[in-house]
Amino acid sequence: MSVLKLTPGFANVESLLIMRDAERNAEGAIKQISASLGKVNLPVPEGPGVWVSQGGKLKVGYLLFPDCNNIAKEGTLEDLCLSILKQSDYIKVLEEIRRFLVLLKQNCQREFSHEFKTRLHTYFSVTDKFVGMKIGEAAEAQAFDWNHDKLSFFKSFLLAAQCVNQKNNVMIARPVGD
Repeated sequence: MSVLKLTPGFANVESLLIMRDAERNAEGAIKQISASLGKVNLPVPEGPGVWVSQGGKLKVGYLLFPDCNNIAKEGTLEDLCLSILKQSDYIKVLEEIRRFLVLLKQNCQREFSHEFKTRLHTYFSVTDKFVGMKIGEAAEAQAFDWNHDKLSFFKSFLLAAQCVNQKNNVMIARPVGD
């Protein structure tokens, strides 16, 4: 964060959105983000899904994967991606992948330290259209449903950056349609 503030043009930044995996400790991720922002004297939001500004034009907010909303939950970007897959049979395919990974653990003593990545990339591998792709490439190839309900809070949060309440300098996003 200290390097970010030294980046040429940072004084012109109006909104700073931090997004990261909650991994296995959502509360730890929140504490780490808050401490990092506070250490460099940037506004610290009350929690995920809240924009905050302190007298200047810079608004700061953050979201945690997998849900990208105002409720912190363990998980990763890959977990979000798995939940918004576009193909109609993805639930059935993911169940088969889960069973396959269990068999590999039991019969071959395989451990998957990044099982979330293993599940997603196995899905890509067994789907001809996405085999060998990284997340960004799969996104460009339309693997994900960008209109999925799970993304409504994220979309409204981005839009909320445009209209932080000037009275109390805080804006809490609401899902689109609320």
